[in-house]
Amino acid sequence: MNTKKIFIIIFLVAFLIRLAALLSFEEEKSLIYISDSLTYLQVAENLIEHQVYSMEISDTPHADNFRTPLYPIFLVPFVWLETSLYAPAIAQLLIVSAAIALFFLLARKIFSEKVSIIATTLFALEPFGALIESQIMTESIFILFFGSSILLLTLYIKDKKLKHLVIASAAMALAGLTRPIAFYLFILIPFAVLLSYGIKNIKWKQIGLGLLIFFVISSPWLIFTTFKLHSLTVSSIPSMQVYEYHATMFDEWRQTRGAKKDDLLPEVNLDPVNNTFDARAIGPIKEVGIEYIKSHAFEYVLFHTTRIPQLFNRSGYENILNGVGFLNFYHDSTDREVSNSWFEKIKNQPAFLFIAIADLFFIIITLLALVNPFLYNKLNKKFRKEIIFLIVLIILYSIIASPIASIRFRIPINIILFLLAFDSIAMLNKIYKIKKYD
Repeated sequence: MNTKKIFIIIFLVAFLIRLAALLSFEEEKSLIYISDSLTYLQVAENLIEHQVYSMEISDTPHADNFRTPLYPIFLVPFVWLETSLYAPAIAQLLIVSAAIALFFLLARKIFSEKVSIIATTLFALEPFGALIESQIMTESIFILFFGSSILLLTLYIKDKKLKHLVIASAAMALAGLTRPIAFYLFILIPFAVLLSYGIKNIKWKQIGLGLLIFFVISSPWLIFTTFKLHSLTVSSIPSMQVYEYHATMFDEWRQTRGAKKDDLLPEVNLDPVNNTFDARAIGPIKEVGIEYIKSHAFEYVLFHTTRIPQLFNRSGYENILNGVGFLNFYHDSTDREVSNSWFEKIKNQPAFLFIAIADLFFIIITLLALVNPFLYNKLNKKFRKEIIFLIVLIILYSIIASPIASIRFRIPINIILFLLAFDSIAMLNKIYKIKKYD
């Protein structure tokens, strides 16, 4: 089968599974993913009605940088035309389906065609990703820019073609303007050049060019946040997360370890942010979280580190089973309290066996991905630079995503995990055959 046909098939598989996920929602408002979707839509509405970039629900909204700009701008025409939420959702499905097919074209230049087909097809079929990408969320656009950037940087390391570095740097900037987690990964641009040429022959001009492209594209937003908002951060959402997730989850962890009641996280009023999305209330809330973390810095580092594996040991499929009525299944995935053992869960709700198998699948996939460079070294007596780059990406990404470790955060790197894992399986098969015929 030729490459064009494979591209079309992968696109159709990705689109149809996501369309099925979209049609599974009982009503239009189900496309709203908790308050996140509402804040994106509110920014688009404020841009249209008040010409102010703000998520605040008010007749006089105040400018903020809580949400990075690309996704709200994407929503603007749909909000302006007052379309159904299904309109932007279908547009997102087309975008992410095209992105997954594009990943196949890029991956086949780095890995074998067979590995690329299997990995991208699995990425296309992965149900939790399909579900989230069907809702009013950034995933579809973010996956396009972030995944393309990572694969192009990997391809640049392999072939040293400047065009790959240029496009990758631009894509990384657009990814950072979609979700702030990618903005901090601009460090991967000079790292890719370093890996490609080595320290002795490093191309400073290429590093400069890549970073220039990244910051030129990001500059309108950085100028807005610096001079309009007097903020040096690309987004204020991490500031809110300092208390709402980092400090709160850290506090829960400390309580399980016997922390004294007079040494716990002080309570703050989150209503101004949660009810009216007023970002001006974030500053004082953030400070409470920072002071709590600073006063227990060593413990927090330990907590943060122990949370990193959480990104890779859950499938998220309980959210899917919750929507299958005849199973009578229920699980609150937002409940962070200590849960029952797997045996008790399966005994009470047999469908948990499926979740246990799915969770185990992602653990195995992650382990296979991480051993990839060592398997390559065993076969070729050297390490492959492209694989080292992808492993560093996974490590950096997981550190930034911790301690929240939401399964949503793993979706954009699933394609990398699948590629590395199935490449590892191919190498294990080769090692087995070599030993068999020795």
